[in-house]
Amino acid sequence: MCGLRYLEACGEEIIFPSNGYPGEYLRPVASALKDEVGERLRHSAVDVYAGVQADEPAGGDKDLHIDALVGRARALIGDENFQHVLDLSRTAMLAGHPQRS
Repeated sequence: MCGLRYLEACGEEIIFPSNGYPGEYLRPVASALKDEVGERLRHSAVDVYAGVQADEPAGGDKDLHIDALVGRARALIGDENFQHVLDLSRTAMLAGHPQRS
């Protein structure tokens, strides 16, 4: 969900998945990512949600929604960038606090 927090830091209005963990500790991680890469990984919320199945409150399946959202993020930013965002998130989670570069 760090990728969604990153998009928020870039000014996008994001709706978190119903079964997504919002992870408030990810806000500083996302901010550090933005400091590192600028808006190079930014895509509009419209692009992010394009073709993604509806979430549970909107008549969709929450598990399929989040899986599709993750797949869409990976497709938009590429495997290498996706892994970088994942690694930053994992490091922050394991450390118990965000890491700023």
